[in-house]
Amino acid sequence: MCEPMMIGIIGAVASAASSFASYSAQQDAMNKQEQANNAWVAYQRKQRTEAFQREEEYRQKAEAARQASLQELTPDKQKEAQATEEKRVQQDITPENLKDQIPVVGDELLRGLGGADPMVTQDLQKRVNNAAVDARKRIANLATIQSYGGSQFGLQNRAQDLFNKSGQDIRLQGDLRQGNLGVLGVATNVEPEHFTATPSPWGGIAGSLASIAGRGMTSGNAFGQV
Repeated sequence: MCEPMMIGIIGAVASAASSFASYSAQQDAMNKQEQANNAWVAYQRKQRTEAFQREEEYRQKAEAARQASLQELTPDKQKEAQATEEKRVQQDITPENLKDQIPVVGDELLRGLGGADPMVTQDLQKRVNNAAVDARKRIANLATIQSYGGSQFGLQNRAQDLFNKSGQDIRLQGDLRQGNLGVLGVATNVEPEHFTATPSPWGGIAGSLASIAGRGMTSGNAFGQV
C-alpha cells in the first residue's frame, strides 16, 4: 500500500508542477502577445506617419508644378515672351538685303543704270526704298502675328508647352500618391504576431502517475478484501 501512496504523492507533486508550468507558459505567452501587439501598433503608427509625409510631399510638388506654370503665364511674362518671339521671328524671316535701314537692293538694281537719266534713277531708287520699307512693315506684322500664335515659341505654343509640362509633373505626383496609398493599404493589412502557450509535458506525466496510483490503490483494496 505504500507504493501506491508514494505514486499518488508523486502524481500530486507532478500535477502541481504541471499547473505551475502551464501558468508560467500562459503568462509568458500573454507577455509576448502584449509585446507583439505594442510592436504592431507602433508599426502601424509609423507607416501612417510616413505615408502622410509622402502624401504631403507629393501634393506640394504637384502644387508647385501648377504654380510654376501659372507664374509663367502672367501678363508681364506673356508680354515679355511675345516681344522676344516677335523679334526672333522677324529676324528669321527678313531677307539679309532688307535688314539694313537703307536696303542694298536699291544699289543692286541701280548698278546697271549707270548712264540713265538722274531723274529716272532717283525715282527708281525711291520706289525701291519704299517697297523695301513696306516689305519690312509686312514682315514685322507677320512676325507679330506669328509671335502670338503658331511660331515655335509663340504664345499659343508656349502656353501649351507649359501646361503639358506641369500636367506631366502633376500626373506623376498623382501616380506616386496612388502608389503611396497602396503601400499604406498593404501595411494596414499586416496582422500582429500571435503567441499561444505551449502545453506542459508535466500534464501527461501527472496524468500517467495518477492513473498508476489509482490502479495500485484498487489492486491493494482488492487484496485487502481477500
